[in-house]
Amino acid sequence: MRLFSAALLVLGLMIFHACATYTPFTEPMLQEFKLDTKNIKTVQFYLSEEILMFKVKSNQEFNKQGDVVVKSGEGITEKIRIKRNAPCRVEKIDKEGVFYVRFEEGKDKVLKFKKQDNNRYYLLTEIKDNRYQVNYGGEWYYVNTPSLVAFIMVQMKTEKNSPSERSIGGKL
Repeated sequence: MRLFSAALLVLGLMIFHACATYTPFTEPMLQEFKLDTKNIKTVQFYLSEEILMFKVKSNQEFNKQGDVVVKSGEGITEKIRIKRNAPCRVEKIDKEGVFYVRFEEGKDKVLKFKKQDNNRYYLLTEIKDNRYQVNYGGEWYYVNTPSLVAFIMVQMKTEKNSPSERSIGGKL
């Protein structure tokens, strides 16, 4: 039993030290690593928060937070959910610094992210018909309020730097 507990402890410590943390991708990182449209495609990004996009029948009501009011799912004709921590790639950076981020294959199936005051790259939406919307795959979708705080992140791995070690047997 002791051997099993010790093995479990060692395994837990290995996993703990090997864990990577997600860090918001920022403008200083872009500069530090000298990333541009060509080489940013090799970086693996992740989504900080879930994004929910949906289409509704034209006669649906919205509440004060901008979320559609429906009864038992009536009124929503299509829903696309991109889950938190979903991996993604930046396909290009335009002249205004907008990132075109791809979560799946398909024509124009990218979402735009733009740098805000805190240097993070947040989901870029447009206000259309007094509601937040995004163009995805050539079609307009509403986004729910929590989607507005979604930003892209990178995974930072911490490497433990061990000092060199040598053993001395002693002198007789």
